[in-house]
Amino acid sequence: MVRRAVPTLIALVVAACSFPDVTYSNAMDGSGTDATSQDGSSEAGGDGTADGPGEIGSDERTSDAPADVADEHPFEAAADSPVCDEDQDGDPAKGAACGSTDCDDHDARAYFGEPNFLTYPPTPTTGGDWNCDGVVTAEFSTSFSCGLVNLGSCGSAAGFTDAPGCGQTSSNFVTCKKAGVLCAVDTTTTNIQGCK
Repeated sequence: MVRRAVPTLIALVVAACSFPDVTYSNAMDGSGTDATSQDGSSEAGGDGTADGPGEIGSDERTSDAPADVADEHPFEAAADSPVCDEDQDGDPAKGAACGSTDCDDHDARAYFGEPNFLTYPPTPTTGGDWNCDGVVTAEFSTSFSCGLVNLGSCGSAAGFTDAPGCGQTSSNFVTCKKAGVLCAVDTTTTNIQGCK
């Protein structure tokens, strides 16, 4: 009795795991019949036409990749699209492609509105115009002489008696002081010419 029950049990398991027969129309034969399952229900659109793109019955191919695969590969800009803040200083590049004010988008030290005088040597792109306003502004006067300063502003006057460029060091930096009715040299030190 046990021997007869085993084949019957196997037959029941196979029957439970089988799939319904499905027939599909051949678009090349012009029959125009829908794909139908064994129970006669249509696999194509309810109106007898092929389903829309990506649906069952459509010839348009869709990706078999799981939906979460796209999340692993975020959108990457096309190679020909401009990178408008390459130096990541918050100021996009100057010019028609990016339409902003950064005069050297390869150097984060240069950006429109830099408030400080910087003592770095100038780059070929900026020439020392670190604030990107189109003008190189030196921090201290060059070819400076305390004797030519107005007595009223003598105490705060300072400059280089020679002419160092942006980022250059000179030992000819003088500060001025009042000396009776004259403005004279107070100290001579070494300093770096800042620019912006």
